Order: sequence, then C-alpha cells, then structure tokens
Amino acid sequence: MKNRSVISVSILLVILSLFIFISGCSTMLGSFMGKENVQAMTLLDECKHEEALKILRQAKLTGNSKHRFTSLYIEATALMELGRESESTDLYQEILNTPEAKEEGLTREKLDKEIRDTAGQSPCKS
Repeated sequence: MKNRSVISVSILLVILSLFIFISGCSTMLGSFMGKENVQAMTLLDECKHEEALKILRQAKLTGNSKHRFTSLYIEATALMELGRESESTDLYQEILNTPEAKEEGLTREKLDKEIRDTAGQSPCKS
C-alpha cells in the first residue's frame, strides 16, 4: 500500500487564513475557497458566529463541490465553537458524502478529531 501524506483540512484552513492576512489576496483565495467562505472565516475571526453561519448555510447551497465541502467544514467547526455539538456532528455525514472527503479518505473519527481540535483553538470559544 502506498504511503500518502494527506494534509488535514484544519491545517489547510489555517494556512489559507494566514495567506489572506499575509498577502491580502482575498480575491484569489475567494476563487479557490469561495468568497462566501472567506467572508465567513473573517466573521468567525471577529467572533461573529451567527452572522458567519447564515453566510455558510447559503454558500453550501450555491457553490461548487469544493466550496460546498469547505462551507460544511467551517459550519461544523463554528457550531462546535459555540458549544452546539449535536448540530455540528449532524453535519458529519453530509461532509463525508462529498467527493473531497471521499478522495481524501476522511473518516468520521478523523473528521471529529479535526473539528474538535480546530474549534478548541478558537479565541472566541464559549
């Protein structure tokens, strides 16, 4: 079996967030992640979770498959940060059904760990 190094989604989101602040290239990042997802991440950084959740719920209905995966992942993390664990874990199956999750070989256990680890690092966590 081939060893394949897979960067976790949470690390990817951190790298992408840093990219926004360092380079100021939100337009480029928006085309990669979806502008709504970038906007929602900015709101989350400002501890405006409810506003971010509204944007994410709309974004997952309109974006392409990669943008939808990102929207679902960010939404699950935001809900976990708010202490709304059951709402967060309710999204797991939807996330795992995406082509991106299947391609990465993402399991429910790995997804749960990533979401909890990412949410645990939030300065806004209630």
